[in-house]
Amino acid sequence: VKLWDLANNQPSCVASRSPKLGALFSVSFSEDSPFLLAMGGSKGILEIWDTLSDTAVSQRFGKYRK
Repeated sequence: VKLWDLANNQPSCVASRSPKLGALFSVSFSEDSPFLLAMGGSKGILEIWDTLSDTAVSQRFGKYRK
């Protein structure tokens, strides 16, 4: 799973993660906490990634916290 910054028509990968979920079926950001990303896969596992725990994400997008 990769998070991209698409600002100014200059896409750049900000962070990536390799969850051990098998084939990835679904990803969704939380409406209440927009920096939490839920991921589910073929192994029947759900993983929650607090993307702000990644330094690059926090530095680039932390100012948008609610």
